Amino acid sequence: MGAALLLMLCSATPPVPEGRGESLVPPSVHLVDGIDRERELDRQIYDLNTRIRAISTDWPPLALGLSFAGYIFAPFLLIGAPFLLISTFAFPGSNVFFVIGVATLITGIVGLGCLIAGILTGVSSQADNNAERERLLDERRQLEEELKILRRSRGEEVHAPVFLTIAEF
Repeated sequence: MGAALLLMLCSATPPVPEGRGESLVPPSVHLVDGIDRERELDRQIYDLNTRIRAISTDWPPLALGLSFAGYIFAPFLLIGAPFLLISTFAFPGSNVFFVIGVATLITGIVGLGCLIAGILTGVSSQADNNAERERLLDERRQLEEELKILRRSRGEEVHAPVFLTIAEF
């Protein structure tokens, strides 16, 4: 009860008298505010790390499926064209080569369309996810910088993590 009352009394900042440029708030109150802000920054950085890890920069499965199907069926375009030429010039009365040529040509055109649609979908999705990821990384860097400044102002030593490689071990 007494600690809560003391904290409530200290949290109200009294007016600064004229002629004095410093606050009358005890340094311990700033320390409590700094610790709260540090915990908030740590939580925000943790949340950002979770969101960054959840972003997939891979192509969506639909784009991969369309691309693979297009990769398989697009060469039929090259097979269908000679069949149409053979049916037109070599065997003008033969409907078999014409039907085979049209069927493989249509299959090739559909495959080419799938290939183009899959690549465009995959690249645009990947670009959007990369842009979102970069935005979150920039936000995390700003929060980490603010956290370093806060820790330095409290007098803590801020060290970068030390990583040992096998060669140094």
